Amino acid sequence: MRNLTLGAACGLAFFLLCLGGALGVVFPVHMARVAAPVLNRVMDTAQTFRPGALVFAALVLIKNSLVLFLVLAAGPSHARLKGKFFKSHPAAFFSRVTDFSVALFPAVILLLNGAVLSWSVLVFAKAGVPLAVLLGGILPHGVFELSALVVACALAFSRPGGSFKDRMAFFLRPTFPLLVVAALVEAYISPVIMARLWD
Repeated sequence: MRNLTLGAACGLAFFLLCLGGALGVVFPVHMARVAAPVLNRVMDTAQTFRPGALVFAALVLIKNSLVLFLVLAAGPSHARLKGKFFKSHPAAFFSRVTDFSVALFPAVILLLNGAVLSWSVLVFAKAGVPLAVLLGGILPHGVFELSALVVACALAFSRPGGSFKDRMAFFLRPTFPLLVVAALVEAYISPVIMARLWD
């Protein structure tokens, strides 16, 4: 994976997100077993807590930031491992293993996000929520949130052995601002669009 360009890695990340979306639709019963309890808990908490828009935006931002921080921070630098612990051929093998393990986590995150998103749309559509309302509630913030997810995972794919400092700089510069915009849009704009489309 070390020779993957960032553009190719973005393509791979987008493909995995779409594949997860397809899996969420093809295996709705399995998704219901995994995702429904979590979704029900979140909805119960939201009804009990009833956070204001700003608090909701902060909670969304914290959750999304934590996920992408873990995607970018996961795994050691293979160069550092090679220099410190391995000085021969086993170093090359071990660096490949660490590259794979670092890439595995973002791949799982992409598949899960795609699956949960498509399954949720399917559940609400079956419950009678019009597709236009669902798209109006997802697309405005989803464009920013999913872009941040795809780009962060792409960096993990293309540079699995990059330094922690470089990955955190990437998190702070292009990724975190996208998450801030996504959280604010999800809290303030998406509900308004959904309400207008529902009417």
